[in-house]
Amino acid sequence: MTREDTLKAVDESLLVLMEFTRETRKPIKNIHIRDLQILLYIDQKHDNHRVTVSELAYHLNITPAAASQILTGYEKKGWIRRIRSEQDRRTVYIEMTDTMKNHFYDELQIHRERLNKLLDKIGEKDCEALVRILSILNDYVRETYI
Repeated sequence: MTREDTLKAVDESLLVLMEFTRETRKPIKNIHIRDLQILLYIDQKHDNHRVTVSELAYHLNITPAAASQILTGYEKKGWIRRIRSEQDRRTVYIEMTDTMKNHFYDELQIHRERLNKLLDKIGEKDCEALVRILSILNDYVRETYI
């Protein structure tokens, strides 16, 4: 396979994956990829499924004021709630509302079922190769662009 063939295959695969992502997100109305990333971070960063505004701001590489503005929008939509720390009233925790968690987990389950079907089709050996290649790709993108 030539370098040009590889580039074409990668380009085509990325376009197909973007389309797959777009199509599989349709049931999640009014939630953008960035929102999903933020909600995943809030839910999965700690065992208690909550983060501070400062942690979120640091993760997103934005100011706490900008993070708070994003969260205000989420709060108005009923996606998150803010909880003041009982030990330090200056600390505010963010967690998803029960309604959003239920919706979010339902959608995550559907997504995982789709991925499991794909992984079954790929097979164990190719899954290992895929994970290895994706790891290299992720490391490169993080080091170069993020």
